[in-house]
Amino acid sequence: MATGIFTYIDFNGDSQTLTDPDDTAHDVQIGDGEIANGTDALALLYPGPGGNGSPQLTVPPGGNETDLSAPYLSVRFIPGG
Repeated sequence: MATGIFTYIDFNGDSQTLTDPDDTAHDVQIGDGEIANGTDALALLYPGPGGNGSPQLTVPPGGNETDLSAPYLSVRFIPGG
């Protein structure tokens, strides 16, 4: 389980958060906007729901990403990443 808050902008342009997410795949709808990984885990973003496919983007603990090139439909957190 990760500790902290993962923040992203969804397809509607609204800010969404995952607080203290576990290490299962979380379905999300991340489009244009910013990702802020305020957790202590590595965030892996996938193009499909349920963590399907290969991760297309990694965001380190405490990292931000603003240049998003594709929609992401799920995220998984790897503790100690």
